[in-house]
Amino acid sequence: VRSLEAAAPGETRLTFAGGQRSDLWRIALDEFSSRPVGGVGEGSYPTGYYPHRESDRNVSTPHSLVFEVLAEKGAVGALLLVGFLAALIATVLRRWRRVPPEGRWVASALLAAGAVVLGQGLVDWIWLVPGVTGLAFLALGLAVASLTDHDRDESLPRAARIAVAGVVAA
Repeated sequence: VRSLEAAAPGETRLTFAGGQRSDLWRIALDEFSSRPVGGVGEGSYPTGYYPHRESDRNVSTPHSLVFEVLAEKGAVGALLLVGFLAALIATVLRRWRRVPPEGRWVASALLAAGAVVLGQGLVDWIWLVPGVTGLAFLALGLAVASLTDHDRDESLPRAARIAVAGVVAA
């Protein structure tokens, strides 16, 4: 039996089976199950939350980036999120050995800053704060940029850069 009460002394809201997050996440998974491909639509989580909630909380998100993406954007959104993270990791791994240790130190610090915000987004709503999320993406971008081997020209030809920018914009 789950309790929607606050955590007991010695427990945290992330390590026990009860609490209001389980209610938020249950409804997000129900919404994903009802529309698995495209989700219920951006900003539509509250429409399913209010009639099915088991608490008196008034919220507009499931307090987790992953659960929000699954509920509102479905498998398409989840694949895009995983694709972004996979591309980031692949780029870092591909460039890591080519950079001197000093460059790796800078990249490590920047990657850690971005990872903290993304990690916090797994269990809370921090990604909804544009300044914090923007700084995380800036840190991740700077980390990748700092891993550029300046002895080699890895830049794409101008036409290819324009094509990539067009695809991203579309």
